[in-house]
This record gives sequence, C-alpha cells and structure tokens, in this order.
Amino acid sequence: MLTMEELRLIDDYFTLLSSNAFCVTIRSKCTGHEWHIIVQEYADFRSFEISHRHNSKDPFHVHGHAGTFRKALQLISNHDTFQLNGRKGIL
Repeated sequence: MLTMEELRLIDDYFTLLSSNAFCVTIRSKCTGHEWHIIVQEYADFRSFEISHRHNSKDPFHVHGHAGTFRKALQLISNHDTFQLNGRKGIL
C-alpha cells in the first residue's frame, strides 16, 4: 500500500489525477505527460512499476521500475528534463 508519507511527496510539479491504496496517476505540469505508478508488494520488498503516456488519448506503456516511490518521481522528473531538452541526454 502507498503510505501517506509517500503521497505527500507529490508536490506541485504534478497534478494528481487519481489515487488509491495501490496506485497513483499524475500529470507532469511541464510536459503534460501522464504517469501511472503501481506499488508491487512482495514478502521481502516493494517495487514501483511506472507507466507513461503522452496524452489522455494514448494507452499507457510500461516505462520502468523503481525501488522507492521517491525514486519513481525522480525518474519521471528526469524524463521531463530529457523531453524538454530536445530529447538529448543529460550530461
């Protein structure tokens, strides 16, 4: 389950579209891209699957995984930087 502490990490960089105990859907205010983060809980660890779409008409596709919710948000922010930089890598 997502904790309140994790949900509080969603700052004004994002618009919260929906959430429940196991997933959250957010939109980046910088790119307008939508992101769906699903918590996957196992006996010994948690993982976060990150899915992405460019607009609400596109289907989501898996973009990656993160070990923490904070890292998932950081990966999304890094992707926005990549997009806004003309899809050039971060040096």
